[in-house]
Amino acid sequence: AGDKQLRRFRKCLRLAPHQVLRYKWGGDALWQTQHGQAPRAPPCPRCNAPRYFEAQVMPALFYHLQVEAHAPPGDAGIDCGVAAVFSCSQSCGMSGQPAGDGWSEELIHVQRDSLHA
Repeated sequence: AGDKQLRRFRKCLRLAPHQVLRYKWGGDALWQTQHGQAPRAPPCPRCNAPRYFEAQVMPALFYHLQVEAHAPPGDAGIDCGVAAVFSCSQSCGMSGQPAGDGWSEELIHVQRDSLHA
């Protein structure tokens, strides 16, 4: 199953190898492997609505930002495969503001880089 997931991930990357961000509100994240996928996201802490997948940062962004070059001496740098963002399904705003106004707390799940492990 892990190899199948990795093949799917690589196939998608081949279509757009320089993609740094994927957006698919209410869709599914594109995980590198089965290992390290996000469990079901907890509900929104403000309104208790479910959180939906919204976007993910792809490995190419970390490469383009040259994050390893900024790592402290002796540190290998960030070991990140993808970072998936989950948002309130009701797009609630901040406390005291109408729904949709302001910001709500997001949830980010990082899947470690399994392609170079």
